[in-house]
Amino acid sequence: MFFWGAGLTLKKRGADRLILSPSTAFRVLFGIFFAAVLAALFREPGASSARLAPIIFAAILGIGLLYNDSWVFDRRQRTAEGRLGLLFLFRRRRLALSELTAIRVEAAGRMSRLVAVTARGLPVVLDSARSTRAAALKETGRRIAEFCGLPD
Repeated sequence: MFFWGAGLTLKKRGADRLILSPSTAFRVLFGIFFAAVLAALFREPGASSARLAPIIFAAILGIGLLYNDSWVFDRRQRTAEGRLGLLFLFRRRRLALSELTAIRVEAAGRMSRLVAVTARGLPVVLDSARSTRAAALKETGRRIAEFCGLPD
């Protein structure tokens, strides 16, 4: 989940892959802001303490641009693989599709979570958002469950 609650989007790639990841709009937005801040920094040469805030802002935007929070559901390989981190520095979690028993939305206060449940009963969080987006999370969960051959 992103700090403004934009959430992840679901994209189908061929007949055998379903990807839950940040939207293209997210990447474009961060790219535009990052380029604009960098252009402003290079337009005003010289060192001063007033440049510290834009440099920090550019670093945060750069990290946002490299951010990766995605799940790939692959029927051909029979896996669900999650990645969380930056472009090359990320934590990977791989599950066999046969390990998944359900996809559900759980509410916790003002937040809702899209959860995959494993055969051992362990929840794996796929996405989270404000409770106002619970219906969108349910639809995403329904599409993932259908793709993976899980019950609704």
